[in-house]
Amino acid sequence: MPTPSELDALAKRRARGAFIGAGILALIVVAALAGLLSRESAPPQARPQVSSSAVPPQPSATPAGATEAADPPGYVRPRRWVQLPEASALLGDRYPVRFPRTPAGAAGAAAALYQASWTLDAAAATKAVQIYIAPAARAATREEALQGVAWFRQQIGASAQTALPPEASILVQPTGVRWTRRDDDNVVVNLNLHVDLLASRDQPLINASAAVTVHMRWHPSLREGDWLAVRTPADQMSTLRYAELGTSDFNVLGWAAIKPAKAS
Repeated sequence: MPTPSELDALAKRRARGAFIGAGILALIVVAALAGLLSRESAPPQARPQVSSSAVPPQPSATPAGATEAADPPGYVRPRRWVQLPEASALLGDRYPVRFPRTPAGAAGAAAALYQASWTLDAAAATKAVQIYIAPAARAATREEALQGVAWFRQQIGASAQTALPPEASILVQPTGVRWTRRDDDNVVVNLNLHVDLLASRDQPLINASAAVTVHMRWHPSLREGDWLAVRTPADQMSTLRYAELGTSDFNVLGWAAIKPAKAS
C-alpha cells in the first residue's frame, strides 16, 4: 500500500491531469457491482485485486531532504489520515484474514474484501465471496461478484468467456474510509475506492471510482475471530458519496485518507 506522501503525490498528479487519455467511469455504487446497497442490501460485493502481472506503477515518495512541489491549482490536502491494521494471517498466500476486533479492523477487512473480489478472474471473485461474506449472503453475493467480473472485463474489451490479454490487470486502491460503530461486533464501513484497469501496455489506463458501504460483523468462531460482511437493508446504513482524494469534497464529506500500517 502506498505511503501517505505517495497517495498525496498521486492525488496531485490526478489534479494535474496526469492520467492522459484515461476514461473516467462512474461506478458510484451500482447494484450490479456493489451489491451492498441493493434491494435488501447485499453485503460488500466482492472487490478485486490485481488479476494479472501488469500493474500501473505507483508514484514514488518525495526523497528525504527534497523540496516538495507546490500543490497544483485546486488541490486540497486531506485533513485526516487513518491507519488501518494489517491482517494477522493470509489464506492461500493471497487473502488477508484475521483482522483485529476494532472498528479499524472491520474497515481493514472490508477493504480486503473489495480488493479481492473486484477482479477480472471469476474464480478469484468466487473465492473472495467464500472468505469474506457471511454464509447466509454468499449465494446472492456470488452472483453479484460474477456480474462485477463481467463488467470489469467488458471495460477492457474482454468477454466473460474469452481469455484475458497477458498484460490485463486491475488494481483497486482504497483512498478514503469512514465507519460507524454500532457495538463491539457490528461496524458499518464506508470506503472510497479508486480502480485502475489496463488491457495492455499500449492501451490507455482506465480509471473508475466508487463509494461503497458495507456492514461488517464479528464472528468469534471463524479463524479464531474475524470480520465477515452481512446483508443489511440499505436504509439501515449510513451511505457516503464518493469524493476524489485531493478535493475539498473529500474533507467536507468526512472521509479520512488511508495510510499504510507500516510506514517506511
